[in-house]
Amino acid sequence: MDKAPATGGTAPAHWHGRDFSGLCLGEAGPTTTEAFVETGAGVGVRTPDHLYYLPFAGPDHRLAEQPTQVYDLASDPYQFINLATQTAAAEVKAGLDARLRAWDASIPWPTAAVAAKS
Repeated sequence: MDKAPATGGTAPAHWHGRDFSGLCLGEAGPTTTEAFVETGAGVGVRTPDHLYYLPFAGPDHRLAEQPTQVYDLASDPYQFINLATQTAAAEVKAGLDARLRAWDASIPWPTAAVAAKS
């Protein structure tokens, strides 16, 4: 959730996300079943059944080729078994990888100059 719209402010152009503040007022929310998460070190996608995380391969937000974290949340809700290096669920991993890379490509990642002003 972007905190600026949720608090009545205006988000800078390089911020991405959605305003979920209407949920607090009982309004209908988005129908998506996935959430994209950005950390300082990479990005991930979480669905009701899986978590898939790719680290950044460099300072320009290029994504690594392989995930460092993959969890089957349906069978391992506490994320004890990291499937990132296992061949299990290759089709699921490929689908999550494609979704995450498509989302990443749609994000206007800020340049270093814009990030320094934030």
